Amino acid sequence: MIALFHDRFTTWLKNYYFIGGMPEAVQAFAEHHDYAEVRTIQQDLLAMYEADFGKHIEPRELPRVRITWNAIPVQLAKENRKFFFGQVKKGARAKDFEMAVQWLIDCGLIARVYRVAKPAIPLKAYLEENAYKLFFLDIGLLGASSELDARTLLEGNRVFIEFKGGH
Repeated sequence: MIALFHDRFTTWLKNYYFIGGMPEAVQAFAEHHDYAEVRTIQQDLLAMYEADFGKHIEPRELPRVRITWNAIPVQLAKENRKFFFGQVKKGARAKDFEMAVQWLIDCGLIARVYRVAKPAIPLKAYLEENAYKLFFLDIGLLGASSELDARTLLEGNRVFIEFKGGH
């Protein structure tokens, strides 16, 4: 039975990858079915988030927050098994960015997902605290931040090949 709906499910999954779940973007797409309008909303949201960084964080920590925020799509596009701070800034270490990462997590803008040594219960017992990936709060915002256009995402199966580090 799933085979009957495969194409429809795949189409809606690709739409979700582009639109994401931000209420304003979802509502705009439901009303107008306009991918360009959705992308504009997403870019506006990203700009507002970044503008707010400076309002709520100490000036000395601000560059690290911005660098971390902007590195997430780049890191997820690679087949990294964890987030590498040395790729964010040459010579950087996780401890240099702890405050920035935690601030973004506390604000609800990103999620930290730890790698586990093996999928067993309790999962937390196998957690590797020094190996994790960072993800945006919304997949649509990830696509907007990556400047991924609707055509690339919605046509063909490249969407299932790109962002290999997102697995």
